[in-house]
Amino acid sequence: AQGTKVSLDLPGGPWGSIPFEKIEERDNMIRSWSQDAVLIRADSHSEESAKAVARHLGAPLDFLFIDGDHSLEGVTDDYLRYSPFVRAGGWIGFHDINDTAPHREHGVFVAPLWNRLRGEKIEFNAGDSWAGIGLVRSPAALAPE
Repeated sequence: AQGTKVSLDLPGGPWGSIPFEKIEERDNMIRSWSQDAVLIRADSHSEESAKAVARHLGAPLDFLFIDGDHSLEGVTDDYLRYSPFVRAGGWIGFHDINDTAPHREHGVFVAPLWNRLRGEKIEFNAGDSWAGIGLVRSPAALAPE
């Protein structure tokens, strides 16, 4: 992919999977893939984080992938806060769209938001026992609860 790539991550957060001692190694690997990689370590729910992302974007995003706070409130906040950065016709991806007992037991509530989104959608391994990736074309409409 060409252009700026921005990663907003909160290592050590409740949904983080990278041990602190591996963060620098991971960041260096990402930087080796692209000179245009910007790595921001911050909470996606803060207005300052959104402003930091905006400062690095030269143009609207073609693709946004949301895989952070998996609570319903958290994923909804990430969607509402960052989807305006995506160009019309671009894509917004979500991790863990499946609604299963293991998802709910682990506090993963992406599915309710995913199910409210209206628009052109593509799903990968939807309905499996874990994970699920969903893409929705921007702009997507959020149906009332």
